[in-house]
Amino acid sequence: MKFCTIGCGGHASHSHGPSQKLYAQRHPEVELSACCDLNPQLAETYRATFGFQHCYTNLEEMLAKENPDAVALVVPASATSGLAIPLLERGMALHLEKPPGLTLNEYRRLLTAAQKGGGLNQVAFNRRYAPALVRARQWLDRDIPAQEVLHIRYDLVRYSRNESDFSITAIHGIDAVQYLARSPYREIRLTYRELPQSGAGVAAISMEGVCLNGTEVSLTFQPMSGLLEETAAIHAIDQSIHVNLLGTQATFDGETSHWCRGALKSQVMVMNQELVERNGVYYETEAFLNAVQGIGTASPQLEDCRQQVILMEAIRTRKSRVDFADRDATRPNVSDVVRELSGIDR
Repeated sequence: MKFCTIGCGGHASHSHGPSQKLYAQRHPEVELSACCDLNPQLAETYRATFGFQHCYTNLEEMLAKENPDAVALVVPASATSGLAIPLLERGMALHLEKPPGLTLNEYRRLLTAAQKGGGLNQVAFNRRYAPALVRARQWLDRDIPAQEVLHIRYDLVRYSRNESDFSITAIHGIDAVQYLARSPYREIRLTYRELPQSGAGVAAISMEGVCLNGTEVSLTFQPMSGLLEETAAIHAIDQSIHVNLLGTQATFDGETSHWCRGALKSQVMVMNQELVERNGVYYETEAFLNAVQGIGTASPQLEDCRQQVILMEAIRTRKSRVDFADRDATRPNVSDVVRELSGIDR
């Protein structure tokens, strides 16, 4: 199987490149054919560092010469849609970095392209593959039916993150909570504490709401705190599951614990793995490339990501409420969503 990757910048080099190299080491049937970046120095460095055979600065040239079976797209969010749409329309198996479009309109164009091409796709929401969160989901599936979960809290805390659009990071938490809830969102209310002293558009963000299955959710996004932390707490009658995704050193040395009536039932520490395994990027790469070869399922796919994009855009445009109509909540390709981004401010 021939594999190519597009984008050789910081995030690609930090997370995706090491994951692709590790997968190829463990699966010799996969050929790291080529990487591509507009910057020739970045492309060559990526090729040499992660073991790709060739590098290019022209995407169409790479695709024509290499004829890959699967492609990863790891570029700035503003460039994702324009590059992904023609690849999806061709039916290429595509692993695309989040977010899957910056707006609902972009997302719809991506989904239409994927449906037209009919190829495999997977969106890179790596929290779904981080071992600490995966263990929580396994315990939930084993012990707590989805409709019995009372409340999920997710805190995504950062420091010195004064970019004007934190929604592109917040979407990680939005997706993680939906993954843990095992249910689409029904209604979300949003509040903001603007922090103009830290920069234009910087704000602390809070989301409160409920899922279709009745689970209540609370999400907090703090870009300008004093530490780096990411935690989840899931509560049901007599049971609680706590996830520390990053660990005490913020290096994804995570920990997951399951409590029953005040007693610790199970505890698992995430240790002795490569960073790209602990943060889930390797395992999402593995799931995608395995699925290309007919092993397992690629998840989430574009059709699964509509609500995440809607809520990300709601943050960016400072909406105070998103009300997902019940009949549309699990349908990703509805052409006219009347209430979702109408800005119902109450």
